Amino acid sequence: MRLYPAIIVCGLCALAFTHSPAQPAPEQPEPAPTNAVQSLDRKLTVEGFGKIPLGDPVAAQKNAYQAAVLDAYHQLFWQGAEEQGLLPETPPLDSRTFRLDEQHPNPVLLDWLLRSEVVSQQEVGGRLKVTLQSPPVGELAKEGSHVLRSQSFDVDGDQEAETVSVTYDGRIQVSKRGKILASSPCLNVFSCSTMRTMGAEPWEQVQLTRLLNVGSLEAVGKEKLRVVADLSLGESVDEFWVGKASEQREVLLRWDDPKNEPQVQITEPRDFAYTLRDKVAWKGQLLTPSGLLNAKLRVNGRPFWQTPERMNTQRLRMDILLPLLPGVNRAQVQVNDLNRRSLSREVLLFREAACSPVVPARRRALLIGVGQYGATQFPKLPGVSGDLKRLADFLKRPDGGAFAPEQVVVLANEEATRAKILERLKAMTAVEGEERVMIFVYFAGLSAPSGGSGGKGLLPYDAKGFDEGALSPRDLLGAVGEIRQQDLLLVADTSQTRLQNSASDQLWLDAQEFAESLSRQGWAVLSSADGLPEQRDVTAGSRMLSAFLEGCAGAADGNHDGFVEWDESYRYLFQNLRLNSPSTSSPLRRGELIGRVPLAVCRK
Repeated sequence: MRLYPAIIVCGLCALAFTHSPAQPAPEQPEPAPTNAVQSLDRKLTVEGFGKIPLGDPVAAQKNAYQAAVLDAYHQLFWQGAEEQGLLPETPPLDSRTFRLDEQHPNPVLLDWLLRSEVVSQQEVGGRLKVTLQSPPVGELAKEGSHVLRSQSFDVDGDQEAETVSVTYDGRIQVSKRGKILASSPCLNVFSCSTMRTMGAEPWEQVQLTRLLNVGSLEAVGKEKLRVVADLSLGESVDEFWVGKASEQREVLLRWDDPKNEPQVQITEPRDFAYTLRDKVAWKGQLLTPSGLLNAKLRVNGRPFWQTPERMNTQRLRMDILLPLLPGVNRAQVQVNDLNRRSLSREVLLFREAACSPVVPARRRALLIGVGQYGATQFPKLPGVSGDLKRLADFLKRPDGGAFAPEQVVVLANEEATRAKILERLKAMTAVEGEERVMIFVYFAGLSAPSGGSGGKGLLPYDAKGFDEGALSPRDLLGAVGEIRQQDLLLVADTSQTRLQNSASDQLWLDAQEFAESLSRQGWAVLSSADGLPEQRDVTAGSRMLSAFLEGCAGAADGNHDGFVEWDESYRYLFQNLRLNSPSTSSPLRRGELIGRVPLAVCRK
């Protein structure tokens, strides 16, 4: 405070001197930037790498380039999050996952990340190196988004066009005369998972779902707009490009609107926090300017706390103690206001603790295999019956899956009809009691080649064709219902067929409704497509299953704790198939198991 008068005096002296007619002030040079300004203006430069696969040189370069860009985004994400002060000191974790999306919002970081530019690329020893440069670091402290592209529509029929924009952070905005009339939730999803094992290189998976354009737009009544959004999903694992899918999604926007939206403010715990404690405090407040209808908090998929109906308050404080499982934990709060508007926010937490003991009676398995279909146009899969037997034998072993024998159910060929599969799945997942239950579902057969939540997916025995009778993602979600204390893993082990014109048959996984439900509820999918039936090793059976069982028998136990967990199993499976069976499609994983769930027990 004592400095202020001196500054004022010096400023007045300088002003008087400058205006002296006897001695005009010389022209001064522009001041040099301060260290702070230079720091804000600096741009970060990172290098991403993509491995160049064998085969078509043009396709190989393209795939390596896309993998390298995702790898570079991953490097920029860590540095940008550190600049924002979001990340604590990195603890010694076996695995860690971070997300930027509507549930874990950080539009500034997402906007900054996706506006980075490729400045160079070169091939280096079987890998493609891409150099990416970020926007100025100072923009990480600024609110606001940048427009990726825009177009004009006359939305309200008044003969004056509105501007419909797609932003870098993944929103659709409708504006008129510079005023935003409506804005969608964030449709972009950036996710990165890292595994670290002592003495080994980090192993990483990066996914990016990105809003590209708006296909069409129409008014629905006086209050809503229906927009068809064009999105793409790209994924790389361990510097390999594993594929890209596209999706058209309907999005409803409210644009009537002067009403204030509800808000969720969570002050504790911080998102992606790491702890050794078995309980943490949940603090924050819910703001509903139009009045609170209700609010609910779910912890690891189970209802944990809720308000009475129609409290009609505008502000509600939360101060709750949350129990944590070992490993990954999810806490999600949803608020609904009296205008029927909803908002939810999720916090991902990691508790470092040993796996819970395996209880065979709390483990259930449903094994489904179709080696010969009722419809004659489908090929025979002679190795399926042997795959079912060796998997069932492994799951029943105490030093394997550790499932009670009576809890392993097999549906093969004529028994594996659409109705019986859904009936068994519904009964098996109807879990009562407080203890968590591990449910393992295996499907061997064919699947439809196209994505979407309609009629395409896994093909049961009585499927009439790829478009009729398939088990779609929506069917699976309906049979399982609301996940509470279940941990559910679906392993889809399918085969290619010439009837599909060589198209990938794993795209059913990328239906957004399915992916969002998986991430919310705590069940996971592991999928791979083997070669053509006549090319498969009939004696040894599915190469994906062989690698999966080898990993679960102990080879995947990276931390040597005597258990093979979800992340460990996927890492081993991916690396094994890449090395030993390059003709097998790269295995994909979706969703997340809650806590630390042992897939198998092995000797330390």
